[in-house]
Amino acid sequence: MLHHRTLLRFGPASAQRLPGLCPTARRWTIAQPLPSLGSKSARSPIHPTSAQKLPTFTETDRKPNATNYKVLNEICSKDIDLVYQHISQFFQSITPVNDEQQKYLGHQFIAPYLLLDGAWRSRGTELFVMPNGDYVDLHSLESFYQNPDEKDDSIAENVTTLMKPYWHLNNQVLRKNLVEVNLDLSEFLFVSALIFWDFGVPEQSDECIKVCKQMRSRIFEELTTYEKSKILTEDHSLRVGEIVIVLQAVQKALGIMHECRDISIVYNLHGRECPLFKTPEFS
Repeated sequence: MLHHRTLLRFGPASAQRLPGLCPTARRWTIAQPLPSLGSKSARSPIHPTSAQKLPTFTETDRKPNATNYKVLNEICSKDIDLVYQHISQFFQSITPVNDEQQKYLGHQFIAPYLLLDGAWRSRGTELFVMPNGDYVDLHSLESFYQNPDEKDDSIAENVTTLMKPYWHLNNQVLRKNLVEVNLDLSEFLFVSALIFWDFGVPEQSDECIKVCKQMRSRIFEELTTYEKSKILTEDHSLRVGEIVIVLQAVQKALGIMHECRDISIVYNLHGRECPLFKTPEFS
């Protein structure tokens, strides 16, 4: 089994020793070492000015397209499975608690991680970029909610009226924060690990809380070491503080999702509910 300390060395100097999370055509999987974190692509935010410049995660010559809620639901469903199989289960496998608590942590991880992942992938744009490279134009949500098989156009209009504030509130809370902080790839992985080893959530055992606190303490030690190696002339503790604020923004975004779920229970959205409601965290 991979030693806990090995996972926590996300920095560039130790990236080549990490046989854990690495980028494939789309998703982080358990396969090969991380790419060089000194590259521009790993550190710079995406600033596309048109759909043609959006990142794609499948075919390199594929042109991204504006999509609708049906496609988003399908892609998000697949993404949830991939995240659980390749990221969540990896973290579970190195967490020294019983199987039940491992699975609980794994399920609680998915929704906040997907919020972070989607916001990080879409930073620097006025779009929500999907895992396959297609996108949702936040300025054309009524088109996104349209269903050509429906004769009543007012359905899309009504759903847009209900859901638009939540799209934009999430944009202000999480995506704006990620643009300001501009996480690099290592920092993104640090935040992902901190999300997994959360504590104080319902149904967590005392033993699990203790382990999560220990793991988070180790992560912060590694994060501090990483920031010291990267920031030579400024106070690295300020950067660590900025990353903690990202965690808080993720929690706020999760709260927005809970409120959005409550709205979807009250009103009939005709299958246009947020696909994240299908994750175990929201079930």
